[in-house]
Amino acid sequence: MKNNRSNLIQPPTSSRVSAACLVILATIATAWAFMFTKAIMIPFVLSLFIAFTVSPLIDVLRKYLKVPRIVAIILTLLLVSGFLVVFGLLISTNVKVFLANIELYQEKVYAAAEYLLNKANSWGMGVKKEAVIESLRSLPIFDYVSTTAGKILSGVVNFALVTIFVLFLLTSKEQQMPKKGMWAQVGSSTRKYLLTKTVMSVITGALTGLILSILGLDMAAMFGLLAFLLNFIPTLGSLIALLLPIPVALIQFDSSVLILLSVLLPGAVQMAIGGIMEPKLMGETLDLHPITILLALMFWGLLWGPIGALLATPICVIIKSALLRFEVSHDFGELMAGRLPSIETLES
Repeated sequence: MKNNRSNLIQPPTSSRVSAACLVILATIATAWAFMFTKAIMIPFVLSLFIAFTVSPLIDVLRKYLKVPRIVAIILTLLLVSGFLVVFGLLISTNVKVFLANIELYQEKVYAAAEYLLNKANSWGMGVKKEAVIESLRSLPIFDYVSTTAGKILSGVVNFALVTIFVLFLLTSKEQQMPKKGMWAQVGSSTRKYLLTKTVMSVITGALTGLILSILGLDMAAMFGLLAFLLNFIPTLGSLIALLLPIPVALIQFDSSVLILLSVLLPGAVQMAIGGIMEPKLMGETLDLHPITILLALMFWGLLWGPIGALLATPICVIIKSALLRFEVSHDFGELMAGRLPSIETLES
């Protein structure tokens, strides 16, 4: 994306060295503040993005259906609350089912391992089956999975706080968005990214859950929800969503065809939506280098955990759009997009 540098906001004095130092110091201070206040900042930032994403629905209801503002807000709140409730119920129900059947999954894993070891011994490999099975039983894998599932279950409670934040954000005094300038550009880029990504993620999650449900895979609905969430993490999230059902498919299905279909069909959905539809719809809205996205995932994941990884990309979109509007920070924005500044630019 080419930028007209003459339209950038230029400070009276600029020094690239001092600007770089200030960016580093500001990043360290901001990271510490976000880490210290993450208990409040995570639900607040999450609700901010949710409110920003669904706010166009209020405008549509008011402009085209002539619905009063308060009614449009109530309808939007009902939609958001309903989605969060259904999301929380599906996650909690599937986690409870998984915890209730964890011993069954454990025995299936041991049976599959024993089958593979018998095959290996039949080929003359001389593996000590009893020792391997005993070592496998001593691994705390399922205890760790059970603990993680319990944390996910308790984390669903945070959605109540997110709902409250969204309620106050949508019912706050109506503010007119600026029509031009930096905030207009930042708002337009962020909103386009969030709307496009949300719609594509909903389609991806729905198709993934439907396909796995038709195949008869356990917890298909939860895998569909995870595909919806992980689709907000470019490339890496789609890969994780593709790999997550594999262990359950290997344990549950005896047919290799069903196992392959549980990977290939959702993979085709991911390819069609993430590889073809999203780039065409987003155009240059994202315009972030893969290394930038990876570093952002690591940075925000370290600060805020899985929720930070989900929010990393839209935060990067906002930061890059803001950096590109100022002469002193323009090169940092270009660098986030993977475009190195020329030597002439650095020397000027």
